[in-house]
Amino acid sequence: MRKSRIKLLAICLGCFVCISTCTEDGGGMNAGPGDDGSDGNENRDKDEDQDAGTDTDIDTDTDSDSDSDSDSDGDGPIDDHSVCEGNAGKTVCSSNSMGLVDCDDNEEETNPRSCPEGEHCEDGKCVEGECVPYAIECTDTRTYRECASDGSEWSEDIECPHSYICDEDEGGCLKFCQNRVLIILDRSGSMQGTKWTQAGEAIDFLVTTYTDFEFGLSVFPTDNDCAVGSPVVAVPDNSAAEINGWMASNSPNGMTPMLEAMQQVHNSMPDGLDAEEYQRSVIIIADGSPNCDAPAFPRNALVAATNDLVSDGLKVYVIGFGTGVNANLLNAIAAAGGTSFPTYFQANNQTSLKDAFDQIALDLHSC
Repeated sequence: MRKSRIKLLAICLGCFVCISTCTEDGGGMNAGPGDDGSDGNENRDKDEDQDAGTDTDIDTDTDSDSDSDSDSDGDGPIDDHSVCEGNAGKTVCSSNSMGLVDCDDNEEETNPRSCPEGEHCEDGKCVEGECVPYAIECTDTRTYRECASDGSEWSEDIECPHSYICDEDEGGCLKFCQNRVLIILDRSGSMQGTKWTQAGEAIDFLVTTYTDFEFGLSVFPTDNDCAVGSPVVAVPDNSAAEINGWMASNSPNGMTPMLEAMQQVHNSMPDGLDAEEYQRSVIIIADGSPNCDAPAFPRNALVAATNDLVSDGLKVYVIGFGTGVNANLLNAIAAAGGTSFPTYFQANNQTSLKDAFDQIALDLHSC
C-alpha cells in the first residue's frame, strides 16, 4: 500500500474538519476522522489466446510489486505546489512542513532540504518536535494518525468511520459514494488454466477487500459457445461468497461474445444496476477480441455499446488480461467509458490485475 503524503487540515479550536464530496451529510474526522480497430483475426478462440498462443505467456509471478514512490516516504520535503508564492528571497517551510525551501527573487523554489531527525518546520525554521501539531497523515486507505498538540509524537492509527476513506490528497476522512459494480468477465476458452486461476484470485481480492461495495458477476459466454445472459451472481449486498463460489465451481470454454455481453446489460438492465441512488459501474475483463458474429467494424460497435451503458448511468472500466488483447478496441471502450481512465488497464498476472482493481476501486470511492 502506498504511503500517503502528509496534508494539513484546517484547525479550529483543536478540532478539524472532515472533507466530503458527496451530497449527503456525514460525520467527519471529528466523528472518527487500423481505422476499424479490427485485428484481422476472425477465427474462434476455443482453446487458445488469439495472439498470445498459449497460457504460458501469462506471467505466473504473483509477488507484489515494489513501491517506487520514492518521494512519499517522508525522508525529504514534498513540494506538490509552490510554497514560494509571495515569499521571494525568504526561507520557508516545505509543503509537508518537514523541511525547508529557499525562495529566489522569482519566487522559485531552490535548495530543498529536510529538517534534522526529530524536528519539523514552523515559520521557516526547524524546531523540535516529531511532527507538526495537529497534522493529519493517512497511514492506510482507511486509517490516519494525528500529531500531538505539542508536536512530540504521532497518535496510534485511527480508523475512519464506515463509508469513509483517508484521502491522500486532502489528508482527511473522505465520504465516498455507495457503489454497485458488475464484473463482466471473459469466460472464453483462452482463459483456461493459469489465467482463470489468477483471475479468480484477483476477483476474490477485490470483493473481499472492498466490502463496502456491492458486487455482481456476469460472464461471456454463459454456455460453451456464444450465449450471453443475466448475471451469474446478481448485485446484492455481501456477494463475495457467491462470486467466489461460482468462480471455483466453473471453468472457461467457448468464444468471446464481449460485444453481445455489453449489449445484454443495456437491453436487459440487471437488477441492482438500475438503482439511481447508487454509483453504478461495470468492469470488463477480456483477454481477446470479440469473435461471435463480429461486425465489419468492431470498434464502432463497441463504442456504441459503451455509449449506451454510459447513457444508462453506468461507468465503464476495461481491463485487458494477457498478451492477446486488442489494445485499439479496449482503448476505444475506455475512452468512451465516462471514467477517470481514458485508456484500458493492461494486466499480465494476478498482481497487476489486483493493482488495476485497486485503482478502479479508489476512483469509485469519490463521487
